[in-house]
Amino acid sequence: MTKRVLGRGLEALLSASPVNAGAAETSPRVDEVPVHLIVPSEAQPRRRFDPSRIAELAESIRQKGILQPLVVRRRGDRYQIVAGERRYLAAKQARLEKVPVVIREVPDEEMLQWALIENLQREDLDPVEEAEAFRILIEEKRMTHEEVSTLVGRDRTSITNSIRLLQLAEPILRALGEGRITPGHGRALLQVPAGLPRNRLFNKILRGGLSVRRTEELARGVRPTKKQERKKTVATNPEIATLEEKLRHRLGTRVRIHTAGKGGTIEIEFYGPDDFDRVFAELMAGAEESG
Repeated sequence: MTKRVLGRGLEALLSASPVNAGAAETSPRVDEVPVHLIVPSEAQPRRRFDPSRIAELAESIRQKGILQPLVVRRRGDRYQIVAGERRYLAAKQARLEKVPVVIREVPDEEMLQWALIENLQREDLDPVEEAEAFRILIEEKRMTHEEVSTLVGRDRTSITNSIRLLQLAEPILRALGEGRITPGHGRALLQVPAGLPRNRLFNKILRGGLSVRRTEELARGVRPTKKQERKKTVATNPEIATLEEKLRHRLGTRVRIHTAGKGGTIEIEFYGPDDFDRVFAELMAGAEESG
């Protein structure tokens, strides 16, 4: 039941109807509360707010007021933000004394989900904040990749690829969060061994303004370390590459087929206990279908 309501996004929060599916919806009751009684939420997935955009929103609020109320929940004599932290920050900057709010009863375990949905719908999260929010939902809130996919309306592979970006070093994540490189650059960098090889390619991207495609070409050409040279090489046979792509699509994760003489190995990545369970279930389902 919760997932159906969450999947509806902000209109579900702003609706005055009960959470029961099929309940008649009415206009939400909007109250005004003093700004000094409002507190941010620790569950807010967004960590960076662009000062210039907050200033622009503050100016708009001075001229037109707040067009959409904040969504809050009661916490003692205070009101904690469920959705609308940008409007709250801008309202403070505009020196408003009171702001319009819709008060909702939102359980602790749903706070991150609501905040994540609001930010995703408004496209307010940077790739690192988004990946970290997905990670928290999966590792700390014990949701599966499939549940997160349903919750935010993204395909499962994109959820997995987003979380994989968190494997990058802090300087690269900072550049990704600041928009100096894109998630496509980040995924290409993950193909390069961590440490000096990856850092060199990262610096080339920054210095040369490399496209994602060019970065991918360079990533494929990076020479492996001596330790990696001892491993089986990845097959370059087009038929093998096609099989890899089919497996990636089926399993929702990176798959590599290594050949050595007449034999070889299949390498399947997973990114946590829940993801392992998901991949294993897909493999078993495939075995049952073929059986």
